[in-house]
Amino acid sequence: MSNLVYIIKGRQGAGKTTFLDHLVRVLHSKRIKVGGFFAEGLWKEDKRFGFNLIRITDKTSISLCTKDPDPDHIKLGNFYFNPDAIKMGNEILQHDQKKADVIILDEIGIFELQEKVWFNSFMQLLETCPKPLIITVREKIVDEVVKKFGLQHVVVFHVHDRVSQVTESILSGLNKK
Repeated sequence: MSNLVYIIKGRQGAGKTTFLDHLVRVLHSKRIKVGGFFAEGLWKEDKRFGFNLIRITDKTSISLCTKDPDPDHIKLGNFYFNPDAIKMGNEILQHDQKKADVIILDEIGIFELQEKVWFNSFMQLLETCPKPLIITVREKIVDEVVKKFGLQHVVVFHVHDRVSQVTESILSGLNKK
């Protein structure tokens, strides 16, 4: 596993997805093809109650998880995950690795450390996709993620770093290939 992995770290609710959205727009302006997905937080009365999965290439959106109980969804922690959204996310990652210059996964977290949700797809990307990967990770589990997935070529940025810094690093990495 020798992928170049960019980690955008920050606390829960710190703006990692917003940072990625801005980064994608800048990369697109540089003619870099970006694949993968965002997990956009859903809020109710100033509290996060779920996430939508959004395909980066066409903005297709599906409910990923919610705190509202649903017998057809998979309960993980406080959330009920939509199996159709997990399937869609896995399909996005499989499809986009062939067409994109970089792949984004928002986010790799506690469920992946427990070998759930995006675990298998992330492992497959690490094993078969030579393209740079950009992932978001909660600040307090970055070391665990690096160790669990055996990440060797890692560049870590904080959500409060400048998008231009991250862009320059990604462009530099792409030019070395």
